[in-house]
Amino acid sequence: MGEIKRELVLANFKNRSAVHPRKKRSEWKPRAGMSSKHLEFIRSLPCCKCMSQVGVQAHHLKEGTGERGAGMRSTDRWAVPLCGPEAQDCHGEVERIGAKNEIEWFNSFGIDPHELARGLWTVTNDRDRMLKVLLVHKERADG
Repeated sequence: MGEIKRELVLANFKNRSAVHPRKKRSEWKPRAGMSSKHLEFIRSLPCCKCMSQVGVQAHHLKEGTGERGAGMRSTDRWAVPLCGPEAQDCHGEVERIGAKNEIEWFNSFGIDPHELARGLWTVTNDRDRMLKVLLVHKERADG
């Protein structure tokens, strides 16, 4: 007799007017550490694992950079050269093993990927010096 009629609610819907619209790509602010020129130089270097110069791609490190978030890759300062499917496909190999095993994969070949990426970023825009950093690092890994 004294019941209050309530509206039947089937779901918890958000008020669409309260949701913020997403920014267009043209409105994004550039992140520090991003450089298309640096990536061009990385792709011109030999692979840091097998030294192949065929189809080299820039691999962005995933583990230990502190820059990744949901849907975000590391900045270009954490890129190292790895060959693609046209050669031995070192890049595909490290992608298949996953982010959690990435550093272990590099270390198994004597490569410290963070040190290499930092060295390459330090001398960016100078291909000769970048090549020298890579060769010194590879020599240390092999020796």
